[in-house]
Amino acid sequence: MGKITQEDRLKFILKRVKENDITEEELAKKLNVSSRTIYNDVKVINQALDESSELKLENGTYRFLIYQRVRKRKSVDRYTASKSILSVISFI
Repeated sequence: MGKITQEDRLKFILKRVKENDITEEELAKKLNVSSRTIYNDVKVINQALDESSELKLENGTYRFLIYQRVRKRKSVDRYTASKSILSVISFI
């Protein structure tokens, strides 16, 4: 892959991790970025996801985890997400 935007990376990471577990190293290689960039992108994704799911790094491999939802009152959104992040989450 050539030079891509952060939004494109976020979409790729979400899609790829949802399909199958993948190592941080594999993601970095496929996107032609550092492992630190992958870490930062996953952090952005997790901030935008609600508490019922997350991308989790275990032993160098990212997994998409979905938790059982617990019904509760709506709370104020803890995160300020840009429109591009919101569009990535709607991609899920």
